[in-house]
Amino acid sequence: MSQLSSAPDCLHADISRIIKYAPSELIGREAETKLLSDAWDKVVRGESKRPHVLTFLALGGEGKTSLVSKWAAELAHQDWPGCDAAFAWSFYSQGTREQMAALSDLFLKEALTFFGDDSDKEFAASNAGAFEKGQRLARIVGHQRSLLILDGLEPLQYAPTSPTPGDLKDQGVAALLKGLAAASHGLCVVTTRYGIPDLRAFMGKSVKEEKLTSLSKEAGVALLRFLGVKGTQKEFEKLVEEVKGHALTLNLLGNYLRDAHAGDIRKRDLVKLEDADAKHEHKHHAFHVMDAYVQWMAPTGFQAWLRRLLNPQERETQKERKRALAILRLLGLFDRPATTDCLDALWKGEAIAGLTEPLISISEAQRNLSLKRLDEANLLTINRAEGSGELVALDAHPLLREYFARRVRQKQPKAWRTAHRRLYEHLCMTTSDKKPNPTLEDLQPLHQAVGHGCQAGLQEEALAKVYRDRSQRGMEAYSTKKLGALGSNLGAIACFFQSPWSRVSPTLTETDRAWLLNEAAYDLRAL
Repeated sequence: MSQLSSAPDCLHADISRIIKYAPSELIGREAETKLLSDAWDKVVRGESKRPHVLTFLALGGEGKTSLVSKWAAELAHQDWPGCDAAFAWSFYSQGTREQMAALSDLFLKEALTFFGDDSDKEFAASNAGAFEKGQRLARIVGHQRSLLILDGLEPLQYAPTSPTPGDLKDQGVAALLKGLAAASHGLCVVTTRYGIPDLRAFMGKSVKEEKLTSLSKEAGVALLRFLGVKGTQKEFEKLVEEVKGHALTLNLLGNYLRDAHAGDIRKRDLVKLEDADAKHEHKHHAFHVMDAYVQWMAPTGFQAWLRRLLNPQERETQKERKRALAILRLLGLFDRPATTDCLDALWKGEAIAGLTEPLISISEAQRNLSLKRLDEANLLTINRAEGSGELVALDAHPLLREYFARRVRQKQPKAWRTAHRRLYEHLCMTTSDKKPNPTLEDLQPLHQAVGHGCQAGLQEEALAKVYRDRSQRGMEAYSTKKLGALGSNLGAIACFFQSPWSRVSPTLTETDRAWLLNEAAYDLRAL
């Protein structure tokens, strides 16, 4: 449990999965912070007419996670006033790429174990269906003044282009949210990109939906000034308008101008913001800023070569920046936080041409310096073990991971496949599934290995040797029948589909394609 959360008022709390994303300063979200605080005050006062579920909707990069994590951190510092239990979960940690089918198996098990008694813990580990577990969790959570935070729910929802946009794919979370909306003594805070039609019957009563809009002109200017950008008021306002107040873009742009150009706002002309596609403007603005960042971190051309040749200090500076850039590129290989063991497999082994050369044979001090620079620039989040300070995992905003995934896959396809193959082999080799009754957590690395194997072009091997032989244990169907892990199974099966759930990868045999369609149909029907 998070040490931050131990307090006399709160029986127990664990917000460790989101607390690391809390910014040092939250600018421009005073109204939303007040909305959260007022909702919790009504819980403490026991008011009947209040939201049981408070949902924040926003595009990627608008600051949903920053908002709720900062507010939760403030509650922790206040000793959790009136709170019986607090628990936070990030669904981003289960995978954010569209081909993945992140579902609630792990969340329901962890939450039931956290909130429940011994019988609930036993039930959490059983093969009971997600719907039953969601219902039971709703009863336990709703019975007390609990704070439950569900961050990044959109991987569990159908995309806007589907026949049922926004509907929850997962019946466990659907049962949980409906149960809490119907009866709860506490508060559930949800962040997502899409509205939740499943809660339509409770909307405006026990469910409140709040749209998190872009930062105002005043807040955007304040954020740029806070980041160290220098310029006139008119220049600040023009820049905020150009990026439509998108929080992530402003953060990236402010840090880029500060790091690369001493904060000179006039250098914003180096970023081609006008090229953004109107349909995905917020994403493309952020991507264009990253293009400029990458060019600064790894400059090309005669002038850069000449500076390296004539100036030893410039050579060292460019080496350090290239190391930092290589770390960011590695994060593009993951759709979730990158754990230390996986990173070690990449940067401690033989160099992968076009990807890891800057990280091979460097000292721990050099690596830590690069990590520190990236952390200061808000380009990644470092998770270290309490006490020892050892590196546990690295994470980045999903849009940044998507940016580097695209760039590596398009520009270094061979390096992309080689790196995924190494991760696949590492996870297969280091995951032990030999004990008689492996748990869901024991099998998760194998499902992750399936994803890397498919990216490496090893679909047949990943299907036969990992998913079928090790996760399902052949005809035993272990993860299905013994663990009831239908959601996790779908997440692994989705990797073999070019378009879930209709087009299987053509690299597989006809027999394997038919088997996968049958497996997907069984799991979907059961869910």
